[in-house]
Amino acid sequence: WNSRSSERYSIEGVFKIHNTTYKTSCQLSCQELFLNELKSKLINLKVTAIYNPQHPSINYLLIEKSTYQLYNVAMPDSLKWIDEFVKCK
Repeated sequence: WNSRSSERYSIEGVFKIHNTTYKTSCQLSCQELFLNELKSKLINLKVTAIYNPQHPSINYLLIEKSTYQLYNVAMPDSLKWIDEFVKCK
């Protein structure tokens, strides 16, 4: 979890394909009000990463509603609580 500026954050993670680990991330612009509580809930959370099958290092982490919508992927019900903490612009 890295702060890029006062309201811009990078969420980073990893995923495995055939025993190879790849890094993934996404950028969020969020209100800071719930930052500490959200941060503790995201540690070890399993979420969706989309990737290029020929080049898995080209990927993107789907974490909140607008990122799922961007890639036309249904957001799992198990992650909808994130929208309560993340008010992205």
